[in-house]
Amino acid sequence: MGQADPSLKPAVDHNDRPAERYRFVEDLDNDGDQDLILSEPMRAFGTMGGMWMVYLNENGEWREIDSISAHPKAVTLEQHRSDTSRIWVYLKGAAWYGSLGYYELKDGKLGNYIGLEIFPDPAGESLGIRLYQAVFDANLTLEPERFRTQGNTVTWSMRH
Repeated sequence: MGQADPSLKPAVDHNDRPAERYRFVEDLDNDGDQDLILSEPMRAFGTMGGMWMVYLNENGEWREIDSISAHPKAVTLEQHRSDTSRIWVYLKGAAWYGSLGYYELKDGKLGNYIGLEIFPDPAGESLGIRLYQAVFDANLTLEPERFRTQGNTVTWSMRH
């Protein structure tokens, strides 16, 4: 059984304070409905980003299918085939290395993370930076929405 849009519920952090979160609203499973990738509270994020819950919209009901690790500035959606898509992410390990990879969504299920450690030196011409730039091209990278919770009101509007 599905639920109402989870991004409209007020969010609180581990200290029960109002929390800011991110979301991506995209058709993840190629069915024509807008689905949702919703972050945990931003205060829990580290250098690599944080945890995000993935929800599929099934006729207005939202079904949580799994979670991913991601940074809000490094997420790209690849509509691989009509029945398969990939959520590409970059997980920063340090200033000079990280993991580039994807989660594959097929038949309503999200697969394990498949990644490759790369060294994307922004000052150089390394293969790592070229791979990063190819996946996170400005025209392909998803832009997150950001929200604030005040009392029982959730306001989505701010772009990251």
